Amino acid sequence: MALPVEVLDDLRWVQLVQEARDRLPSTAPTWTDHNVHDPGITILELLAAKVEALSYRSDQIPAGHREMFLRLLGLRSRPGEQLEDTLNRAAAMLWAHERLTEALGDADSCDDLDRQVLDGLPVPSRAVTCADLERVALATPGVDVARARAWANVDLALPCQLAPGTVSVIVSPRAPDHRPALSPDDHERVVRHLDRYRTVGTRVRVFGPSYTEVHVTAQVVLRPGAHPARAVAAAGDALRGFLHPLRGGSDGRGWRFGRDVYQSELMAVVGAVPDVDLAASVTVRRGGCRCLRPGASCTCGTGCGNVCVPAGDLVALGDVDVTAVGGRAGTS
Repeated sequence: MALPVEVLDDLRWVQLVQEARDRLPSTAPTWTDHNVHDPGITILELLAAKVEALSYRSDQIPAGHREMFLRLLGLRSRPGEQLEDTLNRAAAMLWAHERLTEALGDADSCDDLDRQVLDGLPVPSRAVTCADLERVALATPGVDVARARAWANVDLALPCQLAPGTVSVIVSPRAPDHRPALSPDDHERVVRHLDRYRTVGTRVRVFGPSYTEVHVTAQVVLRPGAHPARAVAAAGDALRGFLHPLRGGSDGRGWRFGRDVYQSELMAVVGAVPDVDLAASVTVRRGGCRCLRPGASCTCGTGCGNVCVPAGDLVALGDVDVTAVGGRAGTS
């Protein structure tokens, strides 16, 4: 909601004159003639007229002043644009933070919202929250940003350490499709863009997406009459789509940053393929170990059958081996 606009021109000449007359007995006890023929009353009325004129002027914002205020915000009227349209554009920009907060609701990040909803929201003039930084990053000129995720008091270059005053922002472009990567030039553009919007005292660190590679092996039981090769290919495509960094996840908005890969979910994905009767078994394993202690034996992905994904990582699907049990075998 907008702030209430104070009305400064709220007194008229008659009210000013009457208020001044009411104060005469206490401020000037020897002044006893308060009729209009008294020269003092004439001067009082002249002063009231001047005060009323000044009050009216103080409540007005001339077009020249508005143009100057817009320049302070970094806005100028576009060619052919009326001043009122420019002012409406400025108001939308100033209240962008509130609109973004309302759109988020209980969500923690802009990454939880549909992109069409985000594109309909204006970009904040100052990035105060992590969501503001994400919205600003998505609007980086010259960079086709697909996703952005920010964490406060975190420096992803220093894992497991608290970094007060630091915000890490992961920016994922749209290309390459299977494993988007931020080029050095795009990284520099995002850094410069966010630096214009960050608050004083905030250190913003920009990173491209990093990936936890997983390999999936599945055995499926086909429905009667199903073509094994076609069913195996469909199951592999379903797994690739579910784990895709831009279109994966249960909502189709991309695999969530730092979200673990659960064996039970992959079994459900494979089991939902039309030609598959059920998923007999699904095994998911990590492609390489990222243990924190150098030289330690790797225990990643063992025990529970799931794969833990570090905060800030997306999932990249490596080998997919799907086999039709009881029919002609195929590999996707």
